[in-house]
Amino acid sequence: MSASVRRRPPTANTTASFTYFAGDEAGRKVENLVVKGQSLSLKGDVFLTADGGLKSAKFSQVWLSDENNFVLTMVPAGEGQAIDISGKSFDARPFIKSIFAKGTGSSNRSAPRQNLTVNAAFDRVIANRGEVIAGVSAAIGVRNSLVANADVEGRFLSEKPLAIRVRPNATGRHLLITSADGGAALRASNLYSKVAGGSLEFSAFLANGSNSTIQNGRLVLRDFDVRNEAALADIDARGKSKKSGPRREGLSFTRLTLPFTTDAKFIRICDSLLKGIELGASAEGLIRKADGAIDITGTIIPAYGINAAVGNIPLLGEILTGGKGQGIFGLAFALGGSMASPKIQYNPLSAITPGIFRKIFEYDASGPTAKCGS
Repeated sequence: MSASVRRRPPTANTTASFTYFAGDEAGRKVENLVVKGQSLSLKGDVFLTADGGLKSAKFSQVWLSDENNFVLTMVPAGEGQAIDISGKSFDARPFIKSIFAKGTGSSNRSAPRQNLTVNAAFDRVIANRGEVIAGVSAAIGVRNSLVANADVEGRFLSEKPLAIRVRPNATGRHLLITSADGGAALRASNLYSKVAGGSLEFSAFLANGSNSTIQNGRLVLRDFDVRNEAALADIDARGKSKKSGPRREGLSFTRLTLPFTTDAKFIRICDSLLKGIELGASAEGLIRKADGAIDITGTIIPAYGINAAVGNIPLLGEILTGGKGQGIFGLAFALGGSMASPKIQYNPLSAITPGIFRKIFEYDASGPTAKCGS
């Protein structure tokens, strides 16, 4: 997780007025700076070092759009800068996009490393897919352009809280995201749009460096629904009689556990397990960062509550179900294509093959083995 800088390209009909004081060895000063243009209005004072570098600034107005409307103060602090920013609205979508960017790190290795202390308060923060987080407060420490520590809190429009914490540890940093509205959190991050409700806990250990990999990542989602998911409707139909058909209104689940790691090329999903009374699934595989290509295999377990309960019987349960979280009967599947256009296929022979023998009919992942480790 690295700090990003918001930039605006040159735009026609943009004007600037100011009063400039040349100053002396202590520095220079730009007073009454007013910049106006399309979707742009800035008012403030800027203080420069003797060689023209930015020393401090105080903007009484920063208006980039209705989604970006705030005031900002920046002053020297130790070996870096302290920034106080507050206002009506802030558009976090470019920042969220930079976190999940396909690139592997900063493309400008010669750029100066930033040390920042940021304190922020916004009436609302704009996130992805129409999600808005209200009453946001944040305290963030950036060291060498990486987020070293953070405390961010707010509430979705559902009034359910969201909290983000980053803490340093012996090998890097620990990230923890929690929310009582898991569906809203997933939509806000633009990861998945069809979960409704649920509580979410996302934790990961982040390496230090420009290519911040994730070690021991873990997503846990509890008591949620999945709605309007075509692939899930097809799976549900295969687990039901033709008379009842697919569940267009969605399916309810009690728990999703998804361990993962990332490196420069792949997101590696390891031994994930989805549990619901009517349907369950296990899966592992890869998502390629460069193009979002998917290579995931697993087992669909119909009537999960009853089907998988047999697995609790010592030895016999292991043989009949094929392992913890599996069922007596299951349907092997492979998910390919891409995140934007996933394609699923099934092995019908696996549906009639009990437990341990089902491994014979499971699909083999064609890419590098999914490996989650410390």
